[in-house]
Amino acid sequence: MLKKYFIYSFNKFYGNDKIFCVEQEKKLNAWDFYEIDWDFLLVIGESISNERLYRHKLALNFEKPLIKSLVSKKTLLIVDEIVRLYFSTYRHTIPLFLWQDIQYIIKNKLSKKIESSFNDVSVDDIWCEISFWTNSTLWQILIVFPDLWTYSNYSIKWIDKKDIKFLHSKITDLQKSKAYWEIKNWLKWVVFCTYSQIFQDWSSLQKIIIIDSHKWYYKNQQDPRYYVPSILKIFSNIYWSSLEVLWIGL
Repeated sequence: MLKKYFIYSFNKFYGNDKIFCVEQEKKLNAWDFYEIDWDFLLVIGESISNERLYRHKLALNFEKPLIKSLVSKKTLLIVDEIVRLYFSTYRHTIPLFLWQDIQYIIKNKLSKKIESSFNDVSVDDIWCEISFWTNSTLWQILIVFPDLWTYSNYSIKWIDKKDIKFLHSKITDLQKSKAYWEIKNWLKWVVFCTYSQIFQDWSSLQKIIIIDSHKWYYKNQQDPRYYVPSILKIFSNIYWSSLEVLWIGL
């Protein structure tokens, strides 16, 4: 029996987006990543937001994936939700998580680490500084800053801590690709970032802290035109993580 799968292309356009569908008997696993005929392809799955818009069909031979589960199910749920809520497209939303030059991510793929040591920094050290406490180091924690100035003034005191990842808009594509795999494979458990870097394939996001949520910097003016606190609320709902708003007075 033929099944229909929706595929995202990193290199080619199909209609007004970069989505096409294939019908085949062989099962395709959602989130697997393929390279076929010089095109990089991500399997979205058997369903998609606004399905009626994606009717372009191709006949391709999907064999062994280049990478299994390039992104997690929860990340694609977030992508679907952003497309639906903000009336956006996949070609504008997926690059928030997997930027267009996908070869950087593939080239710098890291192997999964089974265990990680958290001895370098105490979670109590961080939360004493920002009036927050957690009793677990077995989960990932995201701290979001509204602008580079606020981020730099606060994060500098933690810059020598190897278990904390620091992300902002000025980092290189190489640094972005390494960060993607470190966060995906749970090699970093605390992330300090500006708002443009929140779009990661989180392993197990438990805590989200947004600093000075009232600032206008959190409103993105490009498609999809999202409001960061609203996006973090989607993260919180899908990951079942707590969402805290703090003012640090910088």
